[in-house]
Amino acid sequence: MKKIIQFTLPIKKVVLATLLVFTVYQAKAALFVNEINGNDNNIDWVEIYNNGADPVDLSGYTIEKTDELGMKTPFTIPAGSTIAAGGYKVWERNAASSFTWGISAKKAVTIKLLDKTGKELSALAITEADVASTLHSEGLDRTVGRETDGAGKLVVFRNGGTKEAANNGGIIQIPTPESERKKLYVNEISGNEKWLEIYNAGDEEIDLTTGYSVQKIDEAGAIDNFFFEGGVKIAAGGYRSWKQLDPASFTWGISGKKDVAFKIFDPNGTMLDYFEVRESLYSEGLSRTVGRETDGAGKLVVFRNGGTKEAANNGGIIQIPTPKSERKKLYVNEISGNEKWIEICNAGNEKVDLTGYAITKIDENGSIDNWFIPDGTEIAAKGFMHWTQAIVVDPLIDVTTYHSFTWGISAKKDVTFKISDQNGTELNRFEVTMPDMFSEGQNQTVGRIPDATGSLVVIRNGGTPGAENAPGSISTEGETGIDNAMSAFVENKTLYLSGNVTSVSIVSVLGANAITQNNVSGSIDLSTLPAGVYLVKMLNKKQQKVQKINLGW
Repeated sequence: MKKIIQFTLPIKKVVLATLLVFTVYQAKAALFVNEINGNDNNIDWVEIYNNGADPVDLSGYTIEKTDELGMKTPFTIPAGSTIAAGGYKVWERNAASSFTWGISAKKAVTIKLLDKTGKELSALAITEADVASTLHSEGLDRTVGRETDGAGKLVVFRNGGTKEAANNGGIIQIPTPESERKKLYVNEISGNEKWLEIYNAGDEEIDLTTGYSVQKIDEAGAIDNFFFEGGVKIAAGGYRSWKQLDPASFTWGISGKKDVAFKIFDPNGTMLDYFEVRESLYSEGLSRTVGRETDGAGKLVVFRNGGTKEAANNGGIIQIPTPKSERKKLYVNEISGNEKWIEICNAGNEKVDLTGYAITKIDENGSIDNWFIPDGTEIAAKGFMHWTQAIVVDPLIDVTTYHSFTWGISAKKDVTFKISDQNGTELNRFEVTMPDMFSEGQNQTVGRIPDATGSLVVIRNGGTPGAENAPGSISTEGETGIDNAMSAFVENKTLYLSGNVTSVSIVSVLGANAITQNNVSGSIDLSTLPAGVYLVKMLNKKQQKVQKINLGW
């Protein structure tokens, strides 16, 4: 509000007095988005606080929500809405003359108050980092608000928050002192049967329904929380497990073939444990789980034979990588993106039982599909075996009942295949990453010449499924392929090369040269390079190729 004060001043030698007018502004009341609730049985609410000495007419003001995707949804406050001096006013979702949009309790969100001109007066913002660190309102009777009305940092209030009352009267969720934290651990998971096990390493029984929760973070960073229900207690030194969609259990899935992480929090939002699964620990496969080598401690390992659900992990059969001297000489040998088949060959001198072996496909986007070869399948010494894509005619039928893979094979996009043994040890990688090697075209395939160990080439005349790859069928450079394809992949901090590469230059994505090597022997030690993304520039007599690699150590 402004008050006009007039002063009339006489000025010498001026016939007419000049009227000087000064405008003095009284301080406006400050309005704040003070507290929000996204967890009250769909009755989400927003509280505004007026710290001024006068009431304020909010007619025509706007409460605006911005969600985790940046989408803005406004609500215009209707006429006749006044907030008292030093008072609070709450709008509830779907109430009369109120907003209809929801407020997420577990995702990033910003609530703003705008005046009639659209000027921002206040904002309460919860970021993705805040959500990950437990600054969110999901959970029994939790809200998020300012520690002190109209000021101070954001905090989580318990016991329903301080709706239409002073925030300094709320019960703030304070991190539990380290000496008082319970010894609870995410101990084992199954991505096949979709269960999760918790272990209590402490000396006392714990009631988990007093506000304990498990948070899942998927491969894309999306967050889901599960708060224990139903009076569940876990005994000292005991185990409890929950399976997806069981009564009083979580509803989200657990992937056996993607990155996933889990956290467990106590009633104060203090993280008690962190359990992270990366590619080398995927649990997909018959009766596989991922758990701690020793209950409540130790590194994560893959368990075979169904894991150790609600029992000690040290009784489990750990999946140990196969020693190099014992690895079978199995290779992905040829693929057809037109007829959708894949061939493997056994370069060894004895037949191999393929029970538990898997073929993994990685598409151009990095998405992974695994197919486990049917139990009892054998491949003869020096033999070949191929499978053609099975067509899913009924989506309700379990795909494990099919005798072949159900995913497709592209003839015109990047694709990689791996074959792994029953211990999950990678035996071979077959990588098509350049247009000149795509198999699109009449009767063309991509395969190795010579079989098993040779470079990848485009093969004409329908390829050689289940048989030796014939050198005379190679497509020439003047046609649709080349006989000297170069590729690179990283394993155990070593860069492996194929395709008669003569020289290599490895540079960071910022252009800094890291390694240059001529007369390449087939592999390069990368252990001296820091983690990051690099470009591998490969040369031979016929061509050059640039490939991106990601060093994640």
